Amino acid sequence: YGKFDGYMALRLEYVYKISYDTQYLETLEIDYIDGDNTDYSGIAAVFEDFINNVIVSGMISSISTINGDTVIGIIKEIVDGYTVVNEITNNGKNDGTTIIAFEDITAIQVGNSESRIIESNIKKRC
Repeated sequence: YGKFDGYMALRLEYVYKISYDTQYLETLEIDYIDGDNTDYSGIAAVFEDFINNVIVSGMISSISTINGDTVIGIIKEIVDGYTVVNEITNNGKNDGTTIIAFEDITAIQVGNSESRIIESNIKKRC
């Protein structure tokens, strides 16, 4: 409860509620301030900017699509309205390339527990 679990960018049209002044958010704020985490506060709150920064960082992402699918991997590029993702299995192995229409992406998470486990599995293999 209230532990850091990465960052998420969600398209505005999929936001259904906004909470504030909650114990949960206060705990997250303390964890964020005290933790050694990537700071996205300087990035404009624009979905595309977030994704572009994820591409540059090469971070493992959990990508949610409009049909409810989740693709886990490294976003390589966005070309002509399509997002190219190198998929990664839970044990950290490459699992081919997936192309997703950019407009079908509803949310992207990075630095979450699932991504950190995969990164750990990759390091163990090296």
